[in-house]
Amino acid sequence: MLPGLEVFSDVPVRLELRIGCRGNTLDGIARLSTGDTITLDRPAGDSLDLYVGDLLFGAAEVVVVEDRLHVRITDLFLAQPAEKSAAA
Repeated sequence: MLPGLEVFSDVPVRLELRIGCRGNTLDGIARLSTGDTITLDRPAGDSLDLYVGDLLFGAAEVVVVEDRLHVRITDLFLAQPAEKSAAA
């Protein structure tokens, strides 16, 4: 945990994975039906965005373990604590 944040370690947060987005009109959305496909703004195989609230926290990829979907963290965008100098 980052120094100074220990007091918040038990605060519940929601992790979200976002696979992409696509603009549309209300009419376009109203015309959607079962079986339609929606082209997203990301290429196939691209990583997913991992959010904590509205904060982009990292990137992940989908993996299947047995019969369940999981995500593997591929990158974290945390601010790393500055390394202490040898003189400190």
